[in-house]
Amino acid sequence: MSLNGIMSSALSALQTNSSALSVVSNNVANLNTAGYARRVVNFQTLSAGGQLAGVDIADVQRVVDQYLNQEALSAGASSANYDTQSSIFDQINALLGSPGDGTALTSKLSDVFTALGQAALSPTSSSSQLNALNAFQAFASSVSSLSSSLSDLQQRTDSQVASTANTASGLIKQIYDFNTQITAAHAAGNTSSALLDQRDTALQSLSQLMDVRTAQQADGTVTVMTQDGISLVGAN
Repeated sequence: MSLNGIMSSALSALQTNSSALSVVSNNVANLNTAGYARRVVNFQTLSAGGQLAGVDIADVQRVVDQYLNQEALSAGASSANYDTQSSIFDQINALLGSPGDGTALTSKLSDVFTALGQAALSPTSSSSQLNALNAFQAFASSVSSLSSSLSDLQQRTDSQVASTANTASGLIKQIYDFNTQITAAHAAGNTSSALLDQRDTALQSLSQLMDVRTAQQADGTVTVMTQDGISLVGAN
């Protein structure tokens, strides 16, 4: 190999290593970036006249474990569902009160039975009859207040469900739009790693609202379905 060939090969190696280091640096910088997937550099050898002429970057590959991704989506959905149910149950329990709490509905009902028992033992006592009447009124007031509070909770829950549905609809549209852009990039031979990152971020957000499963397509797009198989984002 001539001196020029050696110099050219060395320069090619330096430029390639510099580009590869840039990819590694980008990986480190985005270590905690949501949706970012690590990139790896694939090298290829260059030859001229049957002789080694250096190395070059063949492509930069986005590394994703699809199985782990799906598990993460399912785990996110389960966690979000548990948190939502737990929040609602906590609010209901707070309204019902604890058995030992004097303001709990069960305590008010117990007061009614106690007052009725005393009235039965002293049927001619006006104070016993008045106590029984007051106990009934307190119980009725508690029932009315509980009914109103549960109705308010139902309205807030319905409003939250509607808001969640709107958010999910917006995320589904985003995923569809990303798929369209990824298809175009794939057809043009361009990298779509950044688009794939953004789409996966949208998928993660969607999984916090509903339980979904995905299927990767050869062109980099993804189909999204509910666990019952209802299509949310079809193949482009």
